[in-house]
Amino acid sequence: MTTAPESVPGVDDDPIRAVLESLVQERQALRRAGADQAALEANRIAIVYWQHALAERLSLRPRRPA
Repeated sequence: MTTAPESVPGVDDDPIRAVLESLVQERQALRRAGADQAALEANRIAIVYWQHALAERLSLRPRRPA
């Protein structure tokens, strides 16, 4: 089980996480429906884009001391 990263003022990643969750659900629905490769690829590219955006957003959080 993972824990949510600490909240940092001005660094709100909830909207990005919501978009990613929606895209993952969409991908599952596309697969169940037997969607064509173009639709699955478009969805995959969107997921990669938003994963990168989330990584960038998380990189703005201060690092914890070792």
